[in-house]
Amino acid sequence: MGDERQLFTVVWAEHSWEPAVPERPGAWSTARFEDVLFATVVEWIDPLIPPDAVHLQWEVTAPDGTQDCHPVGPGR
Repeated sequence: MGDERQLFTVVWAEHSWEPAVPERPGAWSTARFEDVLFATVVEWIDPLIPPDAVHLQWEVTAPDGTQDCHPVGPGR
């Protein structure tokens, strides 16, 4: 997608998430909820990635500013 492009962003606004996202189940940690959301989006985006693409990573930035990179595409 490129270093300066975003597929989508979820941001905590003044009173809620924008765009609206489901509340996490009470028994799930924030980290578990992030993992489930990420896995869901990877399933959605993987078919859009060309089969010859290699070494692609999706960067996830948490509200506290920490970043985590996850592999995506056929080589993951």
